Amino acid sequence: MGGQRLSTFLNSTRKRFLEMEEATILKHDGSSRIAAEWLQVRVNDILFAHELEDSGDEGLRHLSKRNDDIEVTAHFSGSLPVQLSGKVRKRALDSDTLRNNDFIVVVEPRIEGLAISALPEYAFIENLPYAIVNKNRLELIFR
Repeated sequence: MGGQRLSTFLNSTRKRFLEMEEATILKHDGSSRIAAEWLQVRVNDILFAHELEDSGDEGLRHLSKRNDDIEVTAHFSGSLPVQLSGKVRKRALDSDTLRNNDFIVVVEPRIEGLAISALPEYAFIENLPYAIVNKNRLELIFR
């Protein structure tokens, strides 16, 4: 990935599968956890992502100064009853006509429908400053 932001990387990759090392796979209902030394995940199957490495104060300052954000709620498609609310740039929703960005940044996300359990891996989801969301996995978006 080099020095790219994760959202830029996801929007520009031509790979169908991404390789990951030392990953943890969690069932959305919190019933099981699998640790894998190596795995591949299909880019189209990513619901949302977040950079675990600190992007620094400058990155967070940039996200907090956005003044063209609108509050939205989105439902993911499929049998998973997950809802995400937060702030997105209006042009990110309109960008289908401008460019082909499948992943958008949602600031101050609130995610509902995942069975947040006692598993420690779920703790980071509750306080994310932003999430990178795959628009291809969204069924509907409303304000």
